[in-house]
Amino acid sequence: MTERVVRDVDVVTGTQTEQRTSDVRETAVNVYNNETVTAVAQVDAAQGQTALQDAIDDLGTGGVVILNGALTGLTQSTQLTAGGTLIGGGTALPVRSANTGMTVNFIAPGTQGALGGPIAPDLNNISATVRLAPNSVLGGLDIANAYTAAAASHAGVLGDAAPGATVFANRITTAADAAIGLAFLNASDDARALGNTIENNGTNGIGIGVGGSDRVLVAENEISADDSGILFLDSHFGTARGNRIAGGGSILTGSIGFLFSDNGTAIGNEIVTKKDSPPGIVFHAAVNGTAIGNRIVTSGANAEGIRFVDTDNAIASGNEITTTGTGATGIVFDASSGVLASGNRISTGGEDAHGIHFAASANGIASGNSVETMGDDAYGIYFENSADGTASGNSIRTSGSNGAALLFEGSSSGTASNNDIMTAGPSGLGIHFLDSDGGAATNNRITTFGSIGIGILASNSDGGTIDGNTISTAGILAGGIVFAAADSWTAAGNTITAAGERGYGLMVLGGTNLTVNGNTIATTGAEAYGLVVSTGTDVTVSNNHFGMIATNVIFAEFNSHFTAGSTGNTWTGQGGSLCGGDTSTMGSIQFTDTGNGVPGSCP
Repeated sequence: MTERVVRDVDVVTGTQTEQRTSDVRETAVNVYNNETVTAVAQVDAAQGQTALQDAIDDLGTGGVVILNGALTGLTQSTQLTAGGTLIGGGTALPVRSANTGMTVNFIAPGTQGALGGPIAPDLNNISATVRLAPNSVLGGLDIANAYTAAAASHAGVLGDAAPGATVFANRITTAADAAIGLAFLNASDDARALGNTIENNGTNGIGIGVGGSDRVLVAENEISADDSGILFLDSHFGTARGNRIAGGGSILTGSIGFLFSDNGTAIGNEIVTKKDSPPGIVFHAAVNGTAIGNRIVTSGANAEGIRFVDTDNAIASGNEITTTGTGATGIVFDASSGVLASGNRISTGGEDAHGIHFAASANGIASGNSVETMGDDAYGIYFENSADGTASGNSIRTSGSNGAALLFEGSSSGTASNNDIMTAGPSGLGIHFLDSDGGAATNNRITTFGSIGIGILASNSDGGTIDGNTISTAGILAGGIVFAAADSWTAAGNTITAAGERGYGLMVLGGTNLTVNGNTIATTGAEAYGLVVSTGTDVTVSNNHFGMIATNVIFAEFNSHFTAGSTGNTWTGQGGSLCGGDTSTMGSIQFTDTGNGVPGSCP
């Protein structure tokens, strides 16, 4: 039979934290829906679904119905009432004293409840095991929907126009393809999904779906889904917090997706994806998207940790992201402006895999991140076709060949400052300005260990500055700074040490209106060059200091022209050649020897 359960005075006086039966002495309020608890009833599964539904309907708003045991083989939905509560035996329901405000847990008596079966679809062709109502509460139940007919839409729990509903501590499973474990739809504003375990056994399933509903909180759930773990669609101010998600995701939705959903927040989630391509978290056409403190692991090719698409004013901060697949990326900003990546820790292991990628995005900032790439042709931080991008205070490590710690490609007014960069692989680049205009590299610390490595390279780029950087190279044929077909650039106040054999401090390979001023360049490897200029026009070399060893050449020039201001250069060392190259075309570059007493200008 249906058994009435009275509430203990201790629940409202706070003298203990668990429910014990006694007389009602004081009014209690359900914390989840702020409804005054009017009555509590206990239903045994042996009584059947009709008895359960009758108890729910009879108690109505403020009523608490407790289900003991499993109702299986169901074909009809269980419908909650507005402001009503359905929980399983053993569930802790927080209640608050209406007088003192003290909150304690009411522990529902009896065994855990379960609801399951192949639930037939309604007139709208929707199959759902439990249907929520406005301000209703559902907790502590094992809920399953075994219906699999492809023509219907499937859900374990459905909140359709159910604002304020709370679903907590349930185990929800679905069997059909494209099913949703828990759905809040059509103005189910301020709904909450808390501490549920959700498993989609079919393909293309979604753990928790939020559609057309604002301010929905999805927190502390554990989800296994072939498609999205959590999806917000046209739902603003949604929050996904502290969830654990394992599964696939899709390219569009990711494991956590905010689509056309402004002011969404993903914070403190743990995500593992193994499929190719899908991101862990994606914001699409969602202004003010925020991802903070998430831990994401992807192993598929072209997978991304966090992706922002057409999302302005986005923030990715304090996330820990590991990718191992080819072409994978830690964080992507695509066609987004005013975006920030700060304090993230990112590791990529695959070929062509990048740490942080700004694509066609304006005013993007990467600050205080720790990025490590281990595959070939990988970039630590990558600005592609982006304007006014800034990378500052980052620690970037690359170990694969042909990689770049920081790349500005096809971009304008990009700035790199105060970064700590190390490249270990052959042909590694510290900072590269490629086909870009107006770049600046300032006060960076760059170390390259691989052969043919370059500290800072400006190629096919115009109008930039390289100022105050400290660059060390150790590999054979490695160099500090290179201008290649670069016009109107200045390298000033840099400290460069080239320790590798046949290394060089600074090299010009074509360019006009170039200034090399006030740099300190030391070469310690055999047969190294301090400064090499080839096919440069209107090049000014002034006030630089060179430190050499006996087998080195301070300055080599080939078919170039220098301005009259190329004076004030000094050198010290153990001998070696002052000048080399095509002496018939050398301009009047003046050097003063401060150590060996050798006079100072090239013929």
